[in-house]
Amino acid sequence: MTILQYFEVVGLAGKSTVVVQELEQKVVSGDAGYQGRAVPVPKKYKDSKKFKIRLRGSGQNASGKVDGHYVRKWDGKPGYFNYMD
Repeated sequence: MTILQYFEVVGLAGKSTVVVQELEQKVVSGDAGYQGRAVPVPKKYKDSKKFKIRLRGSGQNASGKVDGHYVRKWDGKPGYFNYMD
């Protein structure tokens, strides 16, 4: 199973800490929503929950964790998801 989530930076909380909010997704290819590829929908938030992420690294190599899962900057390509177990 591969769960795909997109987040958008909505604020700064320090020199190396950002505030993010989860975005809705648009499926661009796949099999009835069980597997395929999706892209984020900018400014369309899934809910009002926000997360603080302490970033490690810089630029394209910056990464952090949300709810124990690693996050990195989106490369602009549709991401793969698979909800079948």
